[in-house]
Amino acid sequence: MNDSFTTATLTKPPTTKKYPTQTPPNDTWTIEQLLHWSLDQYHSAAISRTNSHLEALQAQCENECEDVMTLHELAVGMRERGELNNNDDNEEQVESREEENADPQQQQLVEG
Repeated sequence: MNDSFTTATLTKPPTTKKYPTQTPPNDTWTIEQLLHWSLDQYHSAAISRTNSHLEALQAQCENECEDVMTLHELAVGMRERGELNNNDDNEEQVESREEENADPQQQQLVEG
């Protein structure tokens, strides 16, 4: 599989904060400090969940790409061995199979 897409991870930009974010709130905190701390906790949780979703989607994409490549290789191998027919022949075979598999009562109606 080619690496046409890159791995993306979200990280918080490094900033100097005037509000404490690593320590839990205490009785001396102002409401503004508490709101900033709460918002920072929410951002951290959201970024963590987003990263886990990105990783899951990337793994799913890699698995599906591998499946597609396997099916492609199988089809190429069948074509090289002559197990696949041309499209023109294929349409005729589909029509003949449909006629063979048709309900006998329907065939009598069409013929009669």
